Amino acid sequence: MTTQQKVTAGILTIILLVFPILSWLNLQNGVNKRREIKAELNDLGKLPDFNLLNQHGEPVTKAQFQGNISIVNFFSTQGKGIQSSLESFKKLEQFNKIDSLCFWLVTTNPALDSPTNLLQFAQNHGIKDFRKYNLLTGTPDELKKFTDAYGFAAGMNLSDVSQFALLDTTCTLRNRYDGSKLADMQRLVRHAAFIYPLKKVEKPEVKHQPQK
Repeated sequence: MTTQQKVTAGILTIILLVFPILSWLNLQNGVNKRREIKAELNDLGKLPDFNLLNQHGEPVTKAQFQGNISIVNFFSTQGKGIQSSLESFKKLEQFNKIDSLCFWLVTTNPALDSPTNLLQFAQNHGIKDFRKYNLLTGTPDELKKFTDAYGFAAGMNLSDVSQFALLDTTCTLRNRYDGSKLADMQRLVRHAAFIYPLKKVEKPEVKHQPQK
């Protein structure tokens, strides 16, 4: 066998044997990764019906959550966990261009965080796209009903920690995340990307009047 024939045989071996093996290994790794992520996603129950207000004083109900992936953060504008929450949102900016993924910042201190104060807080921190970001408040009873559905540990002060939750398009709670932990925020990114819907689902919009 000549040198050229040996080289040709080697190339054919790579094409016919090595490449398929590498492709199979990459595919298997991808399948295993998807199984791993799927195992991390839970069914922790659906949101109940609720009535809250956004930063424009407009009503927000469960209908606004349906059809979208929702990332929910619990906070107080004066709470100890607010800085951690704001830093965590920077790690989620890659989702800003995805229309069917929305962010909901829910206050745990309605006595302080009125719609007017929430709007001022949003403006102070560069939150401008209210089609994607909404800050919610409401009566103590409505907020308790909304918050209790997430099953946080008893006694946890949500004003002083940074807690996120992921909801799928059916308003099913899939997992909870500690915004102060990088590993948890990385999991949130992976999970949100995993459940991203293939087709956009229409849903009611929260409309508001332009600010004068």
